[in-house]
Amino acid sequence: MAKPHSQREIRERREQILLLMSKGLSQQDIARELHTTRQTISRDMRAINNYTNGNLNDLARETLSTMYQSCITGINEVLKECWQIYDRRDDSGLNWWHRLAVLRLAAVINFKKFEMFSSGPALMEIRRLKDRVDTLKREMYDNNNHNNYNNYNWNFKNKNTGDCST
Repeated sequence: MAKPHSQREIRERREQILLLMSKGLSQQDIARELHTTRQTISRDMRAINNYTNGNLNDLARETLSTMYQSCITGINEVLKECWQIYDRRDDSGLNWWHRLAVLRLAAVINFKKFEMFSSGPALMEIRRLKDRVDTLKREMYDNNNHNNYNNYNWNFKNKNTGDCST
């Protein structure tokens, strides 16, 4: 029987999963990289999805929020690498043009990250409001159909009996 993992170990593994996802690895590749089973990765992915999506039930939203988090993790890794390249002072053949290109990429990354942070929550809120409007429409439709049935029933009784009471 496998040894149970501590909450810290599970959290660290899930952080590694997000990082490896941001690099484009499949669940099978992630399992191989972390020396665990695909079932463990799948279970962790479900837990990550539940955590990142605020317990939304819709699969599309579940995937969107996880991918959003994965993209942010990937962007942060690229940004770290940019600064490591910029700060490198060894004989790696980097000149100031290379360093300027890395700075330009870091600026683009920061701009894109800002766009993600500013549009991501708004997109999620728009979807939540759209779902609420759809729910209200369904409720109104159901309510109108129920009222139409009652009106039809009341009119039918009145026509057949001549009685105005319901």
